[in-house]
Amino acid sequence: MNNNRIALVFLRYFFLVLLSLYNLSLFYWIFTPITTQGSYLILNLIYPEAVLHLPDTIMFSDLSVQSCKSPDVLCVNIINSCVAGAAYYLLLILNFTTPMGFKTRIKSILFLISSFFAINVLRIVIFSMLLREHFSFFDVAHYLTWYIGSTFFVVFLWFVNIKLFKIKEIPVYSDFKSLMKKKSWGLSVILYSKFQIPLTNVPNFSLVSISAWIWNLSDAESNSQFATWTL
Repeated sequence: MNNNRIALVFLRYFFLVLLSLYNLSLFYWIFTPITTQGSYLILNLIYPEAVLHLPDTIMFSDLSVQSCKSPDVLCVNIINSCVAGAAYYLLLILNFTTPMGFKTRIKSILFLISSFFAINVLRIVIFSMLLREHFSFFDVAHYLTWYIGSTFFVVFLWFVNIKLFKIKEIPVYSDFKSLMKKKSWGLSVILYSKFQIPLTNVPNFSLVSISAWIWNLSDAESNSQFATWTL
């Protein structure tokens, strides 16, 4: 891994930190209106009395009265939990912490975001219909689907994404492994340039093996110089 690739790794992680600022407000700013409007468009085909009140309310009313304060009006409020901004962020975390080509990354992001958006809108539509029809176990079904279903869909979409785009790397681990290889190679160059030790004689990088190997060097003075130089 060269220096440019290392810089790109840190840039990917820095971008994720930026996205997390202000309690994921960017995700809710983008997805709240389109989730509300997407859900409304489908519900309006099924229930013509459905009325959209931006930014986040869908009302069902057969009367001219259109206020959520009226007992004859049923309102569906698309709150942050419904939008599931944290789930979008988790999908981006999985994407940006996995090494892959630029084109593959863009295709992966588009697939993950659009797929979860479609699933989430469908979920809101189904539960709005259950609420409209006064389903007895609405609250239980709603909470179970949210707390368990959302996690399942994120994991499911990621594995479909891996299969679809033939991704062989592992989130975080592959980056960490590449960085450790870079560090091991840097140590090899140091030993060769400082002590003329052949690169083929340098063991695989690990704190235990390197420490033991340096300890066994016969030249104590070289050990001292090496310790001073590397620190």
